[in-house]
Amino acid sequence: MASLCSSCDAALILTSDAFNFSLTTDPRTLVRFLHLSSTNEPPLEPESSIVRPIAEKTSARLAALDAELSRLKGRVRELEDERAPLSGFHAQNMRILWPMRRIPPEILGEIFSWTLPSAYDIFDIEDCPWILTCVCASWRALAPSKPSLWSLIVIDFTNKTQYPLEMIRIQLKRARLLKIHFFGDEMCESPLQIALFTLLAGSYTQWEELNIRLTSDLVPILMDLCQDPRALRKVRVQWDTAESQPSEYNSVDFLRTAISLVDISVHCEYQFLPTRLPVVHHLTRYDFDAPWTTHAQLLRSLPNLEEVRICREFDSSLDWPHQGPHPGQPIELLRLQRLFVNASTSLDYLRAPSLEEIAIQLPGDTHAESTATRHSLRSRLSYT
Repeated sequence: MASLCSSCDAALILTSDAFNFSLTTDPRTLVRFLHLSSTNEPPLEPESSIVRPIAEKTSARLAALDAELSRLKGRVRELEDERAPLSGFHAQNMRILWPMRRIPPEILGEIFSWTLPSAYDIFDIEDCPWILTCVCASWRALAPSKPSLWSLIVIDFTNKTQYPLEMIRIQLKRARLLKIHFFGDEMCESPLQIALFTLLAGSYTQWEELNIRLTSDLVPILMDLCQDPRALRKVRVQWDTAESQPSEYNSVDFLRTAISLVDISVHCEYQFLPTRLPVVHHLTRYDFDAPWTTHAQLLRSLPNLEEVRICREFDSSLDWPHQGPHPGQPIELLRLQRLFVNASTSLDYLRAPSLEEIAIQLPGDTHAESTATRHSLRSRLSYT
């Protein structure tokens, strides 16, 4: 490449950023040199005498650079050979000084609990807490000794995930109380669903939470085998399809002895199934798909309710009782704080002086429905 010197305008032939030669000669010689550089034409002897010293100097410099690179590469290999065992020795010492070694087991167990997936995550049986037992001997001893790490079991057959029976069996032994989330699928093969839920049903006295989507094959197991879930505090029951509600089971009976129950949701959707609650209970929340008469009976018999989802279903063809401007004595819900209704007329039958949140499902964005909703709120909440 040819350019001009910034100080004297002499022509420069640059061979690299760090090595160049100045040619203080006439322009014709320079033009000739550039021509030879871009063609295969042989140089004349005078031209060779100019280029040859330049080539000799660059050759000597290249040889010096190659020698230096060879020496440095040899040194790099020596340093790498020295570094490899030293790095391993350093890592060994750092493991000895690892701060995690000094964390008390009770604190480490709390940290373990932060790694657990929630019931709404896509659950993999090989995730936490199982992976915690594969880190080191101390973790392998600590993790199984913490029952709370093993309480959550999520099985969802709509995700096509594999659930080894032996791993579920081990998890059941390590847990004290169980939070079961079991979502059956009427379209999946029944034997594995039946085997897994039968295994879980064998530990129903440990159930603290149950969130289940039933199939026709799972209903008999739940209704017939799980008859005394005394530790159960929270339950949500739904059915996968209309075929999942066998005609021989015309009510939800397995909760009759769930004396610890505080939260219950039963979504029938396809046909109404009465739910038999325990005589002694501490319900603070319920969510039912049911006719209004069932809701009214429940609301009057559950004085400790703090949250209610009133979904009036299966009696849409019937009139509301005591139609008119004065529907009668309202149902007193003194502790109710959160309320959902799918029919705004429900508010005309309720009195909730402690209400903090309310949600109303409107069947259509019509002016009449909106007006009825506002009227119900004013008439029922104005004297609370």
